[in-house]
Amino acid sequence: MVADPDTASRRLIATAVRAPGRVVVVAQAADAVETLELVAHYRPDVLLCDERLLSEADFSLARKLHDAHPGVPIVMLTNGPQAERALDALRSGATSIVAKQSPPEQLVAALRAVVNGDALIDPAVTMELIEEVRQIPAPGSGFRPIHSRLSNREWQILGLMSDGSSTAEIAQSLALSRDTVYTHTRNVMRKLQVDTREAAIDAVRELYRTAARDVS
Repeated sequence: MVADPDTASRRLIATAVRAPGRVVVVAQAADAVETLELVAHYRPDVLLCDERLLSEADFSLARKLHDAHPGVPIVMLTNGPQAERALDALRSGATSIVAKQSPPEQLVAALRAVVNGDALIDPAVTMELIEEVRQIPAPGSGFRPIHSRLSNREWQILGLMSDGSSTAEIAQSLALSRDTVYTHTRNVMRKLQVDTREAAIDAVRELYRTAARDVS
């Protein structure tokens, strides 16, 4: 089954993988609701899902699919190496990550491998994932509130914000584009339910104070 909010892209992918002798596409979905309904109805061997659709609302679709249909592997089609999104996808239930620009033969090979129980990560994403994993603190090496929805990258950005770093300085420090920093900053504020950087810093300080009181 193929799920993609872009009609042309969805049809192109479906056509590419279902060429004679390849894969049978049982259904196509354009949004999260349709994806959930069609997966429940068809129970496909594998779901090929665009990252924009899968990552909506903090990967709620991925989590719902994984909880309701754990036997249906999810392959996320990514447009590029975005480690934070890739890690969140895997944590939320995605089985594999494949570049959307892959030739049809590679997409078909990936689908068959996943159906046979293998997990695949596109080489363009692998190094970003490795670098992100390296930045995860070892157990006991740092203190941060356990019950937090912020990702490791978001904590890094929030820490630099607390130090007074500008968006440009954060981008340079973490080797990210300014647009990526803006995106992470918006995600931090949304998750903390605040409207400004200053309010985000105050909110996380309150998280620390609460956690410290719980520990004591």
